[in-house]
Amino acid sequence: LKPSGSRPGASDHPFSSAPERRSLSVPVRPRSAGIAGRRSMAASRLGVDVRSPGVAKGLQLQAKAIADLKLEKYALELEMNGLTVVPPEVTGVTLERVDKMVELLLARGEELTGLHFDLDGGVVGEIDYSNLNLLGLAGQGIGGEPPPKLTQIQIVQLAQLDRVFRDLAINPAALALVRQMVGHQDTRLSSTNSFIKWKGGGYGSNLGMHCDQSTPLPWGRIAMNANVNWCLTDYTKEGGAFAYVPGSHLRHHHPVFPAAVVQAVPVEAKRGSAIVFHGQLWHGAFPKKTDGLRVTISNYYRHATVVPQEDVQNTFPRDLAKDCDDPQTLRGIIGFDASYTKQTPFLLVRAKKGAGKSDGPPAARL
Repeated sequence: LKPSGSRPGASDHPFSSAPERRSLSVPVRPRSAGIAGRRSMAASRLGVDVRSPGVAKGLQLQAKAIADLKLEKYALELEMNGLTVVPPEVTGVTLERVDKMVELLLARGEELTGLHFDLDGGVVGEIDYSNLNLLGLAGQGIGGEPPPKLTQIQIVQLAQLDRVFRDLAINPAALALVRQMVGHQDTRLSSTNSFIKWKGGGYGSNLGMHCDQSTPLPWGRIAMNANVNWCLTDYTKEGGAFAYVPGSHLRHHHPVFPAAVVQAVPVEAKRGSAIVFHGQLWHGAFPKKTDGLRVTISNYYRHATVVPQEDVQNTFPRDLAKDCDDPQTLRGIIGFDASYTKQTPFLLVRAKKGAGKSDGPPAARL
């Protein structure tokens, strides 16, 4: 498949000859336009006015961002597989910036645990996870084996730790792809996290396979959550790489075992790459069999109707939101300017310019 052009047999598709399409002022996008195009087509057939300001603007902004950043290939992979790997030369994240983030995270990890983290040698010491049921997966190994000995730590609220993490959360390429899945105007930040992983059994034989999306079933095509995993070290299967089932986001339900493990494949990517994936994707991680550390940043996004993992809208320092590459975008995805969060003055617009009070009620409230 090519990101541009129509697919074979498109003329036989029930949408291809729908007469109502010719009456729309907004042209129906071809299949290559991905999710945005499908939304437009579906809306037109359901009688929804796709020319309404909100819907049309969102679709136009999505399409423009994908085109301007030349992300068509990655948007198509997201639609088909539920996951895409975007290399650093596309995201613009330099290896110098990657090195800085690794340095900050290892220092923070040592501060939190009292252990020593060495990028090549691994971790010195051992963490007691006996009281932790990470992701609810402990004790769920296939065959009823005992809970695996977990070999990673999670660091949360990265966006408050340093500006470099705030800039990463609003990386234009990554955010454009997330908005393609969730919706341009509906995308919000949920949490900013890091996982530092070392040699060990990981999640056990079930690979920790799960979906990030936890909204009640049934699910639809729209992602209520989406994730961007930034590889701060090289990803290999032996090194504990990301595991996923291609296309599983189209099944619209949680993983089924043991099929999820049998069908899982690794995501192998070079340092600095961004793994962008749909909230309904079945995914987990392979155990790390090599020495050293696997360092990841997980920037988690949500639909505006979903509760965030971090209460960023109420707790994130507003001064910090100004200290980033694009303060307006960061404010937007945090939700500082969201409707209904505070009372704003109404501007009364009357039907006649300069009309007096006796001329009737306002024509509109903006």
